[in-house]
Amino acid sequence: MLVTDQSRFLYAIHRDIKPARGELEDFYIEGPSVAFGAFGEVKSVIHKKTRQIRAVKKVPKKNKFDESLEDIFNEIRILNTLDHENILKFHEYYEDSKHFYIVTDFCKGGALYDEIHTRGHF
Repeated sequence: MLVTDQSRFLYAIHRDIKPARGELEDFYIEGPSVAFGAFGEVKSVIHKKTRQIRAVKKVPKKNKFDESLEDIFNEIRILNTLDHENILKFHEYYEDSKHFYIVTDFCKGGALYDEIHTRGHF
């Protein structure tokens, strides 16, 4: 992983958010892609121990929109603080030298934005 002064600073201020130990592949079986977004790809995965289907958002650390590490950590922090039966659950995140992998519940039916756009309202 390329460590810059900015990334050292961001890791320091977000030290309460720690990646899961190990590699994503150690705990999950990768499934098909279910969505592609501006900042990454979402795939279905199966947790090896529980057999639960979950989603993993694969976000490049360096992307064409130059999404900062701070934006990624903010997304993880927000997901980690949400706890409600009607909001998808954040499970953990992993990282390697090129990507962050954010693991959440798998929600069928596509993106909420697409549904609102189709219906015209919600």
